[in-house]
Amino acid sequence: MTSLSFDTVGYDLTGGYIRPGQYFDRDCFCSVFTIDPEREPCSVSDPLDLTRERLWLNATCGSASLPDNWTAQLKMTGIAYIPVPDWRWPTCVSDMPRQVTGLTNQCATDACQLDPDGYCQTARAIDRSCFCRNIEYDSCQGSCQVSRTRIDYVEWLHDLCGDVECWHGLSANWRELTVFLPHEMIPWSWIIKPVNSTNVGPIEAEGKCASNEWKLGSIVLINAATLLAAFLGQGRGDRLNTVDSESHSQRLHWLLKGILLAGLPLLANWFNARIVQSTPGYGAVPVFQLVFLWCSLPRPDLSAILPSRIRWHGTNLCSSTASSLVAGVILQVLASYHMFLTVDFARRQVFDLDSITNAKKGHLALLMYIGALIWLLIIARCFIEVIRYIYRIGSHSGSDEADWHRFKYATDNNQDMGVLEGLLGQSQPRMPQSRKEEQHTEYGTFSSGGMDTKLPQKLPATLFTVAARSMPFVWIAQWLFWSGFIGLSSEEFCLPKLEVLTTIWVAASIGSVAIKSYL
Repeated sequence: MTSLSFDTVGYDLTGGYIRPGQYFDRDCFCSVFTIDPEREPCSVSDPLDLTRERLWLNATCGSASLPDNWTAQLKMTGIAYIPVPDWRWPTCVSDMPRQVTGLTNQCATDACQLDPDGYCQTARAIDRSCFCRNIEYDSCQGSCQVSRTRIDYVEWLHDLCGDVECWHGLSANWRELTVFLPHEMIPWSWIIKPVNSTNVGPIEAEGKCASNEWKLGSIVLINAATLLAAFLGQGRGDRLNTVDSESHSQRLHWLLKGILLAGLPLLANWFNARIVQSTPGYGAVPVFQLVFLWCSLPRPDLSAILPSRIRWHGTNLCSSTASSLVAGVILQVLASYHMFLTVDFARRQVFDLDSITNAKKGHLALLMYIGALIWLLIIARCFIEVIRYIYRIGSHSGSDEADWHRFKYATDNNQDMGVLEGLLGQSQPRMPQSRKEEQHTEYGTFSSGGMDTKLPQKLPATLFTVAARSMPFVWIAQWLFWSGFIGLSSEEFCLPKLEVLTTIWVAASIGSVAIKSYL
């Protein structure tokens, strides 16, 4: 026997009021009760009433008393009707228009949730088919179509509406939107690409864009011209350095020469950036950003890439080498902005590594990131070595005679010597004759009272040694960076008049070699 109540049987089924404490025979009821589809009252009423009836009959008599497809028309929470507490928005909800966010109220309805006994308990839910009929991919702009938030938005939209009948809110290639696009893996937002104008049409501009092979080939040509000019001018530079060494002994000569060497490629970069900006359709190109980016172009330095060819001819060759070092440091400082930007961007993309590797041209993005990371590690190592060396110089300035002997032995047995003294203008350290004499006479950084003999040409050249050993790796890192960047950006890095730009860079590289060899 089953106790009659509102939960077990309602007025709509009995047609009368059931007082508490009354019972009915369930087996008797279920054996004689049949559904007449033509006269069933709930079939023509609200779908929620039909759902209540079906669930009540199923809980009371089981599914044998119901039609075969009785679950097809149920209005229950779950896939078709999502409970309001279970509704989830994508991360770009702040950029969604009110027409989209308001759909949750527009499509809100009541649906049945099963209680522990299998009966209907009404709850507020969102009609999924109603929501999806009013939304598509282009319904939301802004961050919903950019980078990581776009990926989350597309996946949310597909999971929500992908299996809704007759819904075509995503394009056929929607899976390409679930990974990073090539231009989204570049750390900066500006591009070098002609915009539509009255003078330059899109088809014409596309035909003028050089291929990636020609872009890389122009860098190879610049490097080859620099190396060839350096080899041809090597003998002339050595002879001048040997014969005319006295005219180059001034302390600031190497500094001014280094600034001049750095200024020449900077001037070439600025000229080329102005040429790009003055081209029709390229007026929005940021000149200074482009100049700084071009400072990271790989530029070979013969003394750094081929350290074995260095010949020591006194302070003149030291000045030439130091000038190259100063120029390289200036260019690396200017290039550091985009390198640091790339490393920081790659650090933030670590958690999306799968999206990058699966993306189109993702391997080129990784090549670009690896090049920037190698560059950063090399620069960090050089910085640490310089700091250590500065500390070492300071500690030796107040050392006693025994420390001086150990320091002199270490410097005399170092094969990379003879540079730092000419750069810093320090006096030659000599063997102190007595402590008293040492305490009263000091010159420069090292104690030199009572010291004899002339300058040894073998003081530690740590600054040059670190730079000479690091520059080949910096050059390789820059090649990795630019190979990845050019392949990744492709048409987004469309340089006009590349032949003219390359000619200017080649002339600047040859001019730098001439300055090092003849000044």
